[in-house]
Amino acid sequence: SKEVYILTDSQHESMKNLWEQSDLYKDMHLYTIIAPQLNDNLAITKVELLSEILLPNHAIEIEVSVKNTGKISKKNIFLQLIIDNMSVGQQLVSLPDEGQQTFLFKTALPKAGIHQAMVELDTDDRDADNRYFFNLYIPKQRNIALISKSQEDSYYIQASIKALNKSGESFLVSEYLSLDDQSFMLGNQDAVFITSPNILSSIKDSKIEGYLHNGGHLILLPGVNPKTEDYNIVNSLSPDIGGNYQNLSLSNLSGDSFQDIKLSSIRIKDIYNLFTSATGPDNNFRLFKYLKLPYDPEYSQLLLNNGSAVWNRYNINSGIVDVFGFAMDLSWSNFPIKGTFLPFIHFIAYSQIDGKENLSESIGNQWKVIPEDYYSSTIFHVLPDGSREIINSDEKNHLVTAILEDPGYHSIQTSGMSINQIAVNIDETELNCNYATIETLRANAPDNMQIINMESDVLTEIKQARIGIEIWNYILYLSIILVMIEMLISNGQKKE
Repeated sequence: SKEVYILTDSQHESMKNLWEQSDLYKDMHLYTIIAPQLNDNLAITKVELLSEILLPNHAIEIEVSVKNTGKISKKNIFLQLIIDNMSVGQQLVSLPDEGQQTFLFKTALPKAGIHQAMVELDTDDRDADNRYFFNLYIPKQRNIALISKSQEDSYYIQASIKALNKSGESFLVSEYLSLDDQSFMLGNQDAVFITSPNILSSIKDSKIEGYLHNGGHLILLPGVNPKTEDYNIVNSLSPDIGGNYQNLSLSNLSGDSFQDIKLSSIRIKDIYNLFTSATGPDNNFRLFKYLKLPYDPEYSQLLLNNGSAVWNRYNINSGIVDVFGFAMDLSWSNFPIKGTFLPFIHFIAYSQIDGKENLSESIGNQWKVIPEDYYSSTIFHVLPDGSREIINSDEKNHLVTAILEDPGYHSIQTSGMSINQIAVNIDETELNCNYATIETLRANAPDNMQIINMESDVLTEIKQARIGIEIWNYILYLSIILVMIEMLISNGQKKE
């Protein structure tokens, strides 16, 4: 007789998985002890950074989702945004039981760098879900590389970045003819503009993988006089790049023909606002020549009125690959002379995942870091409580921590120097799920599972549930003894 005791808070998805896998436990007796639902509890289930670009002294918008997972309604509960140990925003939360609502915070930060941020609720029955940790990364001077086979290919990009960088404080710009240049260090670049994707054929895939894993940004554009086969390399950059870039078709419109951008197709909020502001339809631009990229609703950011995709964006690990189907040149488009061109290039140059999507990691996952340099001294994973665990790099020189178990701020350090840092939270699915009632559990539980409410006398209920099992054990033992006695008597009679 195998007995398994399960202690659970009766989250519906977890119990559903257990029921669906009940065949694995058909030779066991399951005693599922249900913890009572919390009476007084609000949970921060998600934090989303709405701002696409983070700059010093510029507005930052943060959306916070809060859910009432308790049995009673909550009124005027204090919710605050804390950055670098300073409260920068406060709101009052009122929610009925099982209610959910989002709250918007707006703030600004004066300095570049990584800022430790946290959203916090007042204390209640469960404090673990009253804090949500995340990092805000405001880049310092951005390193921008322009790689093109001719100055003609990159002229308008170069001119726009120069105009955006009048003070010389925003960008550090460098230009190269190829990736083979000995002075070119891919890992040092925040964004790399490449006119003609086949330039990437001279670099190893592992270097591109490491660059994207560490938050790099590749912007691929056709040259002024392109070849469609230049895009054949795009699919080999990462398995996460969807669509077929082999044998793309080039459309060259004749005479006064052109294609406008389909404004309703723009999925990025900042770009949509750029082209649809109150100044009117003149914000749109025309294409006279374009490569038709593979369309995917998840990745395609710009479509023409005829449905052709001309800009695909792929978020790969912590990095970005932007693939454009048109050159930033007047022979392809009137975009470079439009007022929207400079802010568009500004957006592209500052785009990053580290500041937006990867605000935090979840408990239960491992944290993987690809270091840019080799470190000879011992490397430590520093936990929120200050304790340290040694990390050994694998054969690829990747640093992988043990399973993350503690919410808060984690870092990887060596010799007092920080290599990387991250915030860790309870997984969103754990915080945002529904709870099954005792009645639902008993109605759906398999025959070999006993549902026991923790609020009742657990020991008594277990004993009562076991009575049937124990009686059958006694009957079995008695039957075996009677059979043995019968065999002994039978053998004795035969000998006589």
